[in-house]
Amino acid sequence: MITRSGTPLCPAWCIALHLDADETLHYGASREVSVVTRAPASHRERQHAFAIDTLVLVQHQERHERVPWLAVLLRGGPVLDLTVDSARRLGANLTEASAR
Repeated sequence: MITRSGTPLCPAWCIALHLDADETLHYGASREVSVVTRAPASHRERQHAFAIDTLVLVQHQERHERVPWLAVLLRGGPVLDLTVDSARRLGANLTEASAR
């Protein structure tokens, strides 16, 4: 969406200051989710190793893109970069699958 002056509007979720007129990235507040992960046991071990990790979720969108994205990061690196609609479907399916 463009204002009457020709400058692009930020999505409601954007927290970027956009001090540089050429900046094109909108991004939202990050959200952290603590998860317990499991590393496969070696063939000699019977128990798996468990760890507590933190996933970081950040909504983002380049100015030229039509849809927002949700980045899922683990240990500072990307794991998934999904459209927001895909993330909603994934969330609903995770909820459904974990209820069984």
